[in-house]
Amino acid sequence: MNTRNILFGAMAIGLSAVWMAGAAHAFCGTVEATGSAATQQQAVKRANKQGLKETRQLDRKYGGAVEYEPAQVQCGEFDLGMTCTITQQFCVNEISEAPDENDVNSPLCRRILNACNSGDASSCSVYEGQCQND
Repeated sequence: MNTRNILFGAMAIGLSAVWMAGAAHAFCGTVEATGSAATQQQAVKRANKQGLKETRQLDRKYGGAVEYEPAQVQCGEFDLGMTCTITQQFCVNEISEAPDENDVNSPLCRRILNACNSGDASSCSVYEGQCQND
């Protein structure tokens, strides 16, 4: 196995969140992803792929409350290739509470209701016990 192949596999990723005080429970942080490869184009592609995993995870968790600044890319050359780091600042605004999974409009309750409407009797029982607040 040559050194170039080892470098293609070398990746580092970090996510740091800096919490700010406030009634809205908002916070800001940085997504940082690093990729190493033989060429700058390949290194940027690897770093971007890792960074997208992190931003998608934030989007899934906080939905439309995440606001991103434009990403910054820095690359440096080393003996056998390039290392590139993509850094992107973000803020999550106005998080009041985690979504209530027992709310009739939650994704979980909607899935259970769909299964119930499709004829799954046990889903109907779960929906009545978990999602209806009578």
